[in-house]
Amino acid sequence: MPTIPSVAPRRTSPALLLSLLALWLLATLGLRPLLLPDEGRYAEVARAMLHGDLLVPTLDGLPFFHKPPLFYWLDIAALQLLGVHEFAGRFGSAVGAWVMGAALFLAMRRWHGPRAAAIALGVLATTPFFFIGAQYANHDMLVGGLITAAVLAIARAVDDPKRVVLRWLVVGWVLCALAVLAKGLIGIVLPALVIGPWLLAQRRWRQMLRLLHPLGLLAFVAVAAPWFVAMQLRYPGFFDYFIVEQHFRRFAQTNFNNVHGTWFFIVAMPLLTLPWSAWLPAAIQRHRALRDRHVGLYAWWLVAVLGFFSIPSSKLVGYALPALAPWCALLGRVSDPMSGYFMVKRAAIADVAMHPLGYKILVEVIGRGRVRWIAEVGYVFRERHQGESKVTWRVYIDYLRHLVRLRLDALSTTRFLRFAVVGASGVLVDMAVLFLLSDPRSLGLGLTRSKIAAAELAIISNFLLNDAWTFRDLVGAQRGARHKLRRLLKFNAVCGIGLLLNVALLNFQFNVLHINRYVANLIAIGVVTAWNYWLNLKLNWRDAGAAG
Repeated sequence: MPTIPSVAPRRTSPALLLSLLALWLLATLGLRPLLLPDEGRYAEVARAMLHGDLLVPTLDGLPFFHKPPLFYWLDIAALQLLGVHEFAGRFGSAVGAWVMGAALFLAMRRWHGPRAAAIALGVLATTPFFFIGAQYANHDMLVGGLITAAVLAIARAVDDPKRVVLRWLVVGWVLCALAVLAKGLIGIVLPALVIGPWLLAQRRWRQMLRLLHPLGLLAFVAVAAPWFVAMQLRYPGFFDYFIVEQHFRRFAQTNFNNVHGTWFFIVAMPLLTLPWSAWLPAAIQRHRALRDRHVGLYAWWLVAVLGFFSIPSSKLVGYALPALAPWCALLGRVSDPMSGYFMVKRAAIADVAMHPLGYKILVEVIGRGRVRWIAEVGYVFRERHQGESKVTWRVYIDYLRHLVRLRLDALSTTRFLRFAVVGASGVLVDMAVLFLLSDPRSLGLGLTRSKIAAAELAIISNFLLNDAWTFRDLVGAQRGARHKLRRLLKFNAVCGIGLLLNVALLNFQFNVLHINRYVANLIAIGVVTAWNYWLNLKLNWRDAGAAG
């Protein structure tokens, strides 16, 4: 694949970026009280160990073997330095988040260059799922960070298909051992589930067997085994409770809390990583054009972790944290709209007034031209080694201003008012059907089922009105029943994604925040309105009226 010198900005020191990440994670760590029950429980276990037995997790004077001790040991170190404080209770989570960010940045810097690494780190650091996980006292972020580091270290060990770098292999095994001490057997199961099939898919089975090097296995046992052996010797029922009950029975049985369907993580992951998950279609398109074995690692990593945790009936959002780094790696490698070459048909920009801001005109062509689809040529831009880039922070600011101006120019006041009127009629349809189906004084059906039915009827009503009134001028010659059906299906697909967000917001407000069901419904509708208008205008009616 050909390479072209990039116009990347000046390189930033890795130490500086990772220091800023640490500051970002620690600055707000102690600002709010600990939440009950989880944060208070885990912080209390660490406090009890500090004043009692440093080896035995203890709660209310009794051994508490739900989780191994590494998270508590990190909190104990913070408690010794700072005393009893919310900061100390969440310190283990912040450490896990920093390890995840540092491992992702350093691996991508080697494989994809400093620019791609910095972008991926920025996406990760500003993702709500990551930041909230780093600020919440439980074991999920710590084990997520250690599993991420372990997978990337072992992948580094097998970078060369002809050999295994022993020092990186040993580092990977040690990180697996620490992950086991953070939350149990998933610390070794998930890295094996990611690395093993990835190597086999490339027919590198000999290299996979070399991962079982005696020195790596010895390092794993030396780090992970002593605590487990000590607990079994002191408490003979430890293995049965911790290994059998908390691992195998919990994985296989359905009588644990937080029961959700297999769809749970498919819905939760995009919602928890907004706004960056909106770039997922662009990321998929790019990675299909650029065949990179490390992209294959990220993709399989996602499938392996989310698929593994989709099997048991008990699911929590924190279980997806070991998949967050590859998710952000994929999202962070979207196309650069400020660099490269492009071709466009003359019909797409004929008679279209262009008003670029600065010298970056591709976004102007895409924003104002009649462009139906974009195909990418698989060029890889390597880092600049001589001279200095002309892309400064001023150029980035102008680019953002350009995007805002294009979006404001694209808004039609009349069209938006019509869309709002149609949306208001849809709200009436939605609320009326929701009342008839869910209110205890009428049919009294379940809230979620009632909401889905009400929203679907409102979607059909909105489509018919928008097609006949709001976007009538964009329909053009595509007025037949077949074209209308296709627009309806696309409209339904876009609104269906919004519906998932709508249902999630409604249930969260009603069941967690205890907001009135109708007020919660109005808030949820308002949030998804912008989504529906923008994406339908972009993909549905604009496509119907586009010239080429």
